[in-house]
Amino acid sequence: MERGPNLQQDLQALILRWRRFPFVYTADIETFYREVRIQEQDQHLQRILWRDSEEDKIKEYQPCTVTYGTKAAPFLAMRTIKQLIYDDGAQYPLAAEILQSQLYVDDLLAGSYDLQQAKATQQQLIDLLKQGGFNLRKWASNDKRLLEDLKPDQISQNMIDFKHTETNKTLGVMWNPSTDQFTFHHPVEITNECTTITKRSLLSQLSKRYDPLGWLSPATIKAKLIFQQLWTTNLNWDDPVPQNVQKQ
Repeated sequence: MERGPNLQQDLQALILRWRRFPFVYTADIETFYREVRIQEQDQHLQRILWRDSEEDKIKEYQPCTVTYGTKAAPFLAMRTIKQLIYDDGAQYPLAAEILQSQLYVDDLLAGSYDLQQAKATQQQLIDLLKQGGFNLRKWASNDKRLLEDLKPDQISQNMIDFKHTETNKTLGVMWNPSTDQFTFHHPVEITNECTTITKRSLLSQLSKRYDPLGWLSPATIKAKLIFQQLWTTNLNWDDPVPQNVQKQ
């Protein structure tokens, strides 16, 4: 399967553009991929064979919409949004501009300098996406006035996790709308069962840190310097590190 060109925004640039504004909000497109229908002549290419047990007959299924996990899924979904902008964007100019630059997978990050413009853009986003069968939900904002016209089930009560484009896994970067602060969630996974630290386990921990804007540099640079010391010891990957390094 062809992947298609990358239409995804760079997360670092997206966050920087988003946080220029005093009034910011986020939302999520519900079942994003499942709202995009595959042309009928191509649906057979997604055919699935399945049975619940060895005793059952094998059944054949043919999904009619974009399937999460396939190579082309991100392109097909984002290309559909671009077509929606091309078809109906002129009626919703504020929303069209936002969707062109502030959509990260199914997460929308938008903002305005003016509260009234923010409300107008918000309504245009809802209306424009509805033209393509998409529903915006899980709204969050640093100003509660942007949420007052929404139904309770449309509002998110949680912190916003930014997800990886391909895997949909959270990256550890979160935004708390009530305090308007960014936080990081990176639990150290060296447990009591692992009494020693090796070069391999230390590198594994370093590789799990995701910091697109460099906010964690004071901590991560220190950790990288510790790892750099290990190269002078000529240790194997699974040898315990020296006690002084383990203490650091």
